[in-house]
Amino acid sequence: MRLASALVAAAGTDAASWLQDLCLRGLWQRYPREHYAAALKQLEHELDVVTGLDLCEFFLVVHEVTSFARNNGIRYAGRGSAANSIIAYCLGITT
Repeated sequence: MRLASALVAAAGTDAASWLQDLCLRGLWQRYPREHYAAALKQLEHELDVVTGLDLCEFFLVVHEVTSFARNNGIRYAGRGSAANSIIAYCLGITT
């Protein structure tokens, strides 16, 4: 995951903190206020699991790739076991 490591280093933070920040921004934008507390609780749980499994850089790379695709009109689909995660939704990997 050299790409993610370079991106994280350039951001001046660690992968877990950067992923959390991006997810919190997405949570604020994508969830209605009446569901925010429950969604935040789920996000915190998922971030704990992802951090414990050392997958933060993976999600950051997928986020970068899907953002590039979306911004350049390239079709893509979020698939796999992580596609139903609130992390993927907050990052815009899935809709």
